[in-house]
Amino acid sequence: MGFFSWKTSDTGKSISISYSSRGALPVYVLCPDGSKIYEPNYEGYGVFGGRDVYALVAQWNFPEKCKDEHGAWLSDEECRDLGIDIACYDRQNEALKYPIKIVENKHWGYGDVGPATMCPDQGYFYGDYDEEY
Repeated sequence: MGFFSWKTSDTGKSISISYSSRGALPVYVLCPDGSKIYEPNYEGYGVFGGRDVYALVAQWNFPEKCKDEHGAWLSDEECRDLGIDIACYDRQNEALKYPIKIVENKHWGYGDVGPATMCPDQGYFYGDYDEEY
């Protein structure tokens, strides 16, 4: 499995991962309820502050599919595939009522910025990669 990442919603910067030549870019996942999830050391697999961002986007948009018969939330692992199905591509994420939004500046609120877009460099493969290796 390869790395994947986004560009921030506020600055358009690549969310570089901890293994890249740039080191990790500290970011915040903005949640529709106004909360924020801080991630200082993104590793490139969609987990921010211990939460899978694809599971979160599934829970935000299809909560009924992310709960068991008793109304308890399913695990992130159980909701992740649904999140990938609905938000893997920029067009899909942008079309959601509650898209993935990731920012560098913690002062932004969920309604203040647009959806995060996928990073073509996967947060790792920057132009300086060939020069290093």
